[in-house]
Amino acid sequence: MFQNLNIKRMQENQDISLKIMIVEDDESSNQFITIAIKKIWKRNIYCKNGKEAVENCRNHPDIDLILMDIRLPEMNGYEATRQIRKFNDKVVIIAQTAYALRR
Repeated sequence: MFQNLNIKRMQENQDISLKIMIVEDDESSNQFITIAIKKIWKRNIYCKNGKEAVENCRNHPDIDLILMDIRLPEMNGYEATRQIRKFNDKVVIIAQTAYALRR
């Protein structure tokens, strides 16, 4: 599953260039993610909602990794992931959120 991320090169701390789509509606979270991944990305695609994510994934079938927020306007991350999986079962999708669980 992770062969397209070239894990061996990551472990050896070599330069890698991934096309990463960040799906995040919160600007500060988006900036944090961008800083955190700057060593591994060649090109980022930013989306602020699930509908944009599905559309961009269709338009860019060579995306290596999607960092998908769960709580999004218009279409949440769960539904966007389900829609993407209908036409792309290869891309790695990592769910992430800034919201902690409530007690």
